[in-house]
Amino acid sequence: MIDLDDIRRAGAAIEPYIYRTPLRGSFFFSETTGFDVYMKLENWQPTGSFKVRGALNVIHSFSPRDRLQGVVAWSAGNHGLGVAYGAGIYDIPATIFIPKTTPDAKIRKFKYFPVEVRMADTYEACEEEGRRYAEKEGALIVHPYDDWRTVAGQGTAGVEICEAMRELDAIVAPVGGGGLISGIAIAAKTMDPEIRMIAAQSAASPSLQRSLEEKHCYESFPVEYSIAEGVAGGIGKIVYDLAPRYIDEIINVEEDQIRIAIRKLIEHEQMIVEASGAVGLAALDQVECVPRGSRIAVVITGANLNMRLLHEILI
Repeated sequence: MIDLDDIRRAGAAIEPYIYRTPLRGSFFFSETTGFDVYMKLENWQPTGSFKVRGALNVIHSFSPRDRLQGVVAWSAGNHGLGVAYGAGIYDIPATIFIPKTTPDAKIRKFKYFPVEVRMADTYEACEEEGRRYAEKEGALIVHPYDDWRTVAGQGTAGVEICEAMRELDAIVAPVGGGGLISGIAIAAKTMDPEIRMIAAQSAASPSLQRSLEEKHCYESFPVEYSIAEGVAGGIGKIVYDLAPRYIDEIINVEEDQIRIAIRKLIEHEQMIVEASGAVGLAALDQVECVPRGSRIAVVITGANLNMRLLHEILI
């Protein structure tokens, strides 16, 4: 378990390499949802995603001697880019395993970093290959979500939100593996115990809700298809253990709702956001744990939208 001090230490470690992203009000989403909506623009991070926070904090935690072993990670795309960014900063070798279904927008960005990218058929296969590689080569694993160092790094976004706006009623965060909402929840509820935490997932992959309902942590969860690949699949043990205490509401949004949110962001905010990044905004119409008129921050988690999906949404 980590606390607010751990998250603040993570913030000091990664501050030179990330942006303190804005918490920007949205006239459009405020008017159409009935909430006072503010967007935490993590899509503006150097790699286009919040994932860089956790990846950097894990890499920073390794000693200079340990870093000589190199690092390995598996990722749907954004975490891998965060690890690649960190590997460049600390000048260490990195190997990243990504699924063949990773959007081109994410794959293309890897060319800017001195890392080796390997592909496998599925995310689960990437994890298997990554763990085998770590065992064989002695590389250090940078886990995308189920590591307290990752959680502490992601939690720095929660500190920034609460420092930017002292009188928030709720925070909405998309949930994939659960590292982001875990870190933000620990930070936010320590700074303001009255704040509500709302988890948003794709209805195609309701792994958090199903895990809590069935009292079984689904670390692997079958998903036929979702445009929000960044939040598809299973959750980690950390968020499973934290959720009963720290998460006040779980909302699952349909694929069409995510598409609509992406289009609205383009039309009314002039902002291109990937599908998993728009899940939080897509969930606002279903929020029940706070009344209309409440002040809500929504984490916009990533910008790396597949151009083919963008074309499909716009036509």
